[in-house]
Amino acid sequence: MPPEHVAELEALDPWWRPPWTVMWQRSYYEARDHARARGGLRPEHGFPATSFGLGEWLYNQCTGYTRLHPAQQRLLADIGLTPEAVRAARPRRKHMATHFQRALACASTFAEAHGTLVNATTDTIQDGLKLGQWLSNQRSKDRAYQHRHGTPSPRALALSAIDPWWNPPWTLEWQRS
Repeated sequence: MPPEHVAELEALDPWWRPPWTVMWQRSYYEARDHARARGGLRPEHGFPATSFGLGEWLYNQCTGYTRLHPAQQRLLADIGLTPEAVRAARPRRKHMATHFQRALACASTFAEAHGTLVNATTDTIQDGLKLGQWLSNQRSKDRAYQHRHGTPSPRALALSAIDPWWNPPWTLEWQRS
């Protein structure tokens, strides 16, 4: 690239070709835009106003702060993640009831599209949620709940309302066939 083009790009954005990954840079820009729009990030509260993925990324930057390139540390400081702030950072916490409702909505969308939840394998992703893995976890939890209580859990009943065969008493392979 001609030097004058490099100079023009650097005038637009000094980080147009960073020494770290493009994915890091994209996440940083998302965090920067979020901080500007919301007036801050609040790391000491687990980044509560961020999406789950962005909050996780931000917390990971805090826990790995000392291993970051000095310029990455400066960029993070520009959006409020100073050395003091990263030491005070708390992990992003999911609100379990809210997460279940979101997962249930994803399950409903998948079942509408595919006619069943049984076809969601452990690598199935629906609307950004690892739906297949989540369903597998729900099946395990429901088996344990039924063993202790003799009835399906309230969560299992909510899933049964979407697909009565989401957790068959026989193998998933048989049900899929």
